[in-house]
Amino acid sequence: SKEVAFRTRNITIYGQSNGTGQLIASSEKSEAFGTGGYSITINGGNITATSGSNDGIYSNGKPITINGGNVTATSESSDGISGSKITINGGNVTATGGHIGINGGKITINGGNVTATGDMFGIYIPHVLNNNDYLITLAGGTVWANSYNGIVRTYNCWYTNGTNIIQGSK
Repeated sequence: SKEVAFRTRNITIYGQSNGTGQLIASSEKSEAFGTGGYSITINGGNITATSGSNDGIYSNGKPITINGGNVTATSESSDGISGSKITINGGNVTATGGHIGINGGKITINGGNVTATGDMFGIYIPHVLNNNDYLITLAGGTVWANSYNGIVRTYNCWYTNGTNIIQGSK
């Protein structure tokens, strides 16, 4: 059987009026916080998702959108945050993976403070889309990426509007 700390359908998380709302999910055998094919939207609060052997935050085939809050996603042996479409508009996002920090089919960062750390890659796009969409769009915020092998891995599809990825040391 599969152990999941927190699994649901579409979910939207708010930090309440003073931003102190909190969600803590932890799992040793599966993703800590996942929807398995439904969207995740985080508008605020303090979110901590920790997994021993799978992704910290995971949505298969649906978007993950972070508009604000403090989000920490950690996996000892997989990805910190993994989904087909990941959009970060604000907040403080820390994704740490034993494999990849942020792993997505399309990643857009419009704002916030983003730290992505992985043993393989800080940020990773595993494939090329069949249209003219950019796979990684950096339009704002601060992005800090750390990795042993490379800070970003993608296939010729970048767009940046003045935001640079700051390479850390690991």
